[in-house]
Amino acid sequence: MRRLSEGTASGPEDRCASCANFRRHVYFPYLGLCDVWGTVVTEDTEICGSFTRATQDELRRILAIRGWLYCTTCRRVVVTDEELAKHGHGLAVAYVDEVVSEEAPPGD
Repeated sequence: MRRLSEGTASGPEDRCASCANFRRHVYFPYLGLCDVWGTVVTEDTEICGSFTRATQDELRRILAIRGWLYCTTCRRVVVTDEELAKHGHGLAVAYVDEVVSEEAPPGD
């Protein structure tokens, strides 16, 4: 996995977190699943040749396929095109892994 170094000229828009193929983990937002490579990557991993910028049109397409997007800023789910149009920050395709119940604190 390649990581951005402090001396690089790449900005925050040139990292996996800006890619439509990056599915951000709901509970560990600095991690995500790459849909292309099928592996877990960090949000600051340098982009690869499969990079697809997460534009409004691309997010709208993903919303139609997956049925929901997740706002990493206000921690809300977006399920309609109207909500997507009104929402102006931090939207991502969310990833909830199969063992999420093991990450939750136990109840008594």
